[in-house]
Amino acid sequence: MKEYHFTLFVDSSDIVNEDFIQRLLETGVQDMTPGISNGRADISCHVEADSLEEAIRACVAALKEADPLARVLSLSVEGEELTTIVEAG
Repeated sequence: MKEYHFTLFVDSSDIVNEDFIQRLLETGVQDMTPGISNGRADISCHVEADSLEEAIRACVAALKEADPLARVLSLSVEGEELTTIVEAG
């Protein structure tokens, strides 16, 4: 397994809410840190997985478990933001 680092940019009003953060922790995904950067809600992810795709899917699933209404708008891997919209789920 390899450790992957990336950022999910999300559409969620609960991103810094203590209840959301607790629900995110309860999903069991290793390290997901929500915050606001440049006015955009994001979640910094550091996850061990067999592939980047598996790591992204695990984080998106955890996000949807913590907030079923949340949407992933885009993601950034090693500082390079993908320009296409990522569908959560």
